Amino acid sequence: MQFAAEHYDVARRLFEDAYALSGRKRLLYNIALSADRQGDTKAALAAYDEFLASEPQSERAAEVRRRVRTLRAEEARAAKVPPPSAVAAAAAATDAGSSAASATEFRTDKQPLYKKWWFWTGVSVVVVGGVIAAVALADGGHKEASPFEGRTGVTVMTLGAR
Repeated sequence: MQFAAEHYDVARRLFEDAYALSGRKRLLYNIALSADRQGDTKAALAAYDEFLASEPQSERAAEVRRRVRTLRAEEARAAKVPPPSAVAAAAAATDAGSSAASATEFRTDKQPLYKKWWFWTGVSVVVVGGVIAAVALADGGHKEASPFEGRTGVTVMTLGAR
């Protein structure tokens, strides 16, 4: 239940407790998956490796091997690529006369378009303009009603004898 509700930290603790009590090797997959979803790569890899060692013929073994390769590749890339702050510091150190603006050119954490303030401002302007145009067009079709329009009365004329 906790895993399905995306409470991976609680689920992981429960799986670890169940594994400690039962010793069922299949629980290692659940522990690894919970750690993986939490972003704890080291714990996930350790649990995946232990699962594969104990259950090499499991129906999930191929899937687990693919995930282990992916996690190890991500670890290798992370180890080779310095964090953005290190890149900016290196750039500043090599060019002591550079301005702060040139150091920010090395930023790699670009923000997606939908998270930029000016994007939502533009969307708001377009929506408000559309609403105003729709109201103006809808209101432009009105004409002034005739004073006799819509009246349903009977006119009685009497003829008098003369």
